[in-house]
Formats: sequence, C-alpha cells, structure tokens
Amino acid sequence: MNFSIYVRLLIAMIFKKVKMKNTYKHLDIITEKEWMYRLQNGTYTEVAGFPFPNYSDYYALTVEGKSQLFVFESKVITWAISISALIVSVIALWRTY
Repeated sequence: MNFSIYVRLLIAMIFKKVKMKNTYKHLDIITEKEWMYRLQNGTYTEVAGFPFPNYSDYYALTVEGKSQLFVFESKVITWAISISALIVSVIALWRTY
C-alpha cells in the first residue's frame, strides 16, 4: 500500500465516504482487493425491463479496507519508533566522544 491509497482509506474512515473518479490510478487495486465499494446514488435505469441501480463517484470503506488501514498504520508506527531509537542512539554515541 502506498501513501495515496492510505490517504483515501483514511478519508473514507473519517468521513464515511470518499469521492474518486474512474481515472484514479489506484482504483483498480482498491476495488480488486475489496478495500472499498461503490455507493449507489439512489436512482435506477431500466435494462431489459429490470431496474438497474446507478452508482455515484463515492466509495465507502469495507471491513477488509479498515483492517488493512490499521495494519499499515502499525507498520509505520513500528518503523518510526525504530528509526527514532536509532537516531537517539547515534546522537548519544556522538555526544560521548
């Protein structure tokens, strides 16, 4: 997962939906992995006599998307703690000389 996908998932979690055009470059990854689903806009079109729902440009977060969001955040937090510990160790070593 890259930062762009993370931001879209985070916005969807905070605001319950996010607007994405069909030209968004990571849309196929997001829908293929079922991290988000497309919301209906409430209108219907008749196809061969049967109602077919129309979809908007808004997407909502799924349970799988929410879990992937938390997995990514935990990896980033672990990475940040380890990098900051390394920096503090180097500074402490540098100050002793």
